[in-house]
Amino acid sequence: REQLDRFLETVPLALFEYDCGENSFSMINSYFGRLFYGLSNDRRVVDDALLRYVLEEDRPAALAARRQALGGKAAAVTLRMLTPDGVPRWFMLSGIPVKSADHAVVKIVGSMQDITDLKELEIKNTFFRQRLEEKKVLENLGQLAAGIAHDFNNMLAIILSSAELAQIALEETAREQVVRLLREIVATTERGRTLTRQLLGFSKQTHVAYRLIDVRTVIGSAEQLLRHIVRSPIQLRIETGTPGLSIKFDPHMLEQMLTNLVINARDAIVGAGEIILSYGTADALPASNSPCAELPLDAIGWVVISVSDTGCGMTEETQSSASTP
Repeated sequence: REQLDRFLETVPLALFEYDCGENSFSMINSYFGRLFYGLSNDRRVVDDALLRYVLEEDRPAALAARRQALGGKAAAVTLRMLTPDGVPRWFMLSGIPVKSADHAVVKIVGSMQDITDLKELEIKNTFFRQRLEEKKVLENLGQLAAGIAHDFNNMLAIILSSAELAQIALEETAREQVVRLLREIVATTERGRTLTRQLLGFSKQTHVAYRLIDVRTVIGSAEQLLRHIVRSPIQLRIETGTPGLSIKFDPHMLEQMLTNLVINARDAIVGAGEIILSYGTADALPASNSPCAELPLDAIGWVVISVSDTGCGMTEETQSSASTP
């Protein structure tokens, strides 16, 4: 008994016994008393008095845990409390109900552990994890920008060579050749404008414009960009689906969504692997909570675009940022 008492008095853990009939603590160890009241373990401390040390925004959780324990179930809650020096600290509070012969809760025994250092470490880890995610986003955008710059360089080379040939042909009065070269310049410029829109889409500087678009056409226009994103030895395979599939959507937004999914698929693969982009029709949606689930299928139908990979799959954390470029 003496060894147990010495242990209870020296352990750096606030221990208590709460008398439900008296609505007060019938026993607290020295650490508990020093932590909040400067009281010895022979003092009876009223429960509501302890509650005032809990930060106001954490009191609902504390009251819920107390109700649970009084209801006969073990309870645990993490909350912030003010110590005598006025500094809030994090505590893990747990309690186990003690029942009488007729199964009534007569006492609650429990402990309070100061977990402030652990919480601060968790906050720091969250901060560094966010910084790491931001760095990863910047790296992805840098790789995307490098791919677009490479495309622009090729386009400028085509424009320059076409213009030079057009100049020579014009000097030689080869009218048909001049027209063909000028058309090539216009077409290349259009491709450059499309790439610019894609880049603006990532910076969210474009307006959403819904219109009827052909799925195969949009995927075909995004293919060159997607292949720049997928690094070797990962391969991108595009499976062409049913022709003539049309949806009402913003084409640039669809290209951005495809890019996001391909980046996530690429990051899930370690070493060699394959990413498969496919599209087609479906008779029903797998998600019953879809906002369109109540619409009649025979009236509208569904177009499904899928991006799969041979990687390890996405964690919940990755899924939460699946739409981040």
